[in-house]
Amino acid sequence: MKKIAEKALEKCVGLKKEEQTLIITDEHGEKVGKALYKASKEKTNETYLLKVRKQEKGELEVPELAEHLMKKPPDVILIPTKNSYTHTKAREKATEKGARVVTLPGITEEMFKRTTDIDYGKLREEGKKLQEKMEKAEKAKIKTGSGTNLNLDLSNQTIPDLGQMKEKGEYGNLPTGELFTAPENSNGKMVIDSMQELAEPKTEVYIQENEAREIEGDPEFKKKIMKKEHRKNIAELGIGLNPKATVTGNILEDEKVRGTCHIAFGKNKDFGGKIDSDIHWDAILFQPTIHFDNEKIMETGELQI
Repeated sequence: MKKIAEKALEKCVGLKKEEQTLIITDEHGEKVGKALYKASKEKTNETYLLKVRKQEKGELEVPELAEHLMKKPPDVILIPTKNSYTHTKAREKATEKGARVVTLPGITEEMFKRTTDIDYGKLREEGKKLQEKMEKAEKAKIKTGSGTNLNLDLSNQTIPDLGQMKEKGEYGNLPTGELFTAPENSNGKMVIDSMQELAEPKTEVYIQENEAREIEGDPEFKKKIMKKEHRKNIAELGIGLNPKATVTGNILEDEKVRGTCHIAFGKNKDFGGKIDSDIHWDAILFQPTIHFDNEKIMETGELQI
């Protein structure tokens, strides 16, 4: 665990001796948090570990003490916790002030060891090629064997999450390995293949003008999405690239699996969109066929680049 943590700090964060590190963890992520703490203590003069309370499921804000510490952030913040801090206002404020933030929501020991020890050079080379194609295209079309048939625009910036958090204000996940964007418009049908405990597989979502207008197959999920206006927003299109990630039912890992894509509901204001929301929930699509304009970039989960 410590060796993998050392590699992550070297290859992804570029941690320097004179920098200060804060690790925020909870009961779920504590073993990974302690491995990062031990690795960081050998690399920097100042490393601190904060264990916080367990958050409610789907909660998008952070415990008060953690939020307070992130207001005057250290150089690097590492967050192995059950829930995600990625789309929180506390993370936004920390990166605005120059902190480099690495979030590891839902991380397990086995996942950390398996998906973090990868060839980052190869991942970034492939990611750059796909990013160039994504940024040149105007539209994406996604089809899956389970019934998804969805069109999305690609007018916003494409954001790489490829394990590069070495410059001030950069942030991302570990495990890493995806490209994502905030669509301004999307239309069609999405059939959810996996969404952790948030929605049943095969739930059908009918999308019009970038909003979920009808949901069939999971009444509880429908109730949660329709409960507040901005939860219906189609927030993100992401494409997974991590060669060692596998589908486990954990969203953090599932969305990074090479050969999948994901569509998120809710908040995207923090990465180029216009919508603020109390949720950011990702739905995973297996073995998609994806076109950027008229170019096929993935066929039933196999990249064509």
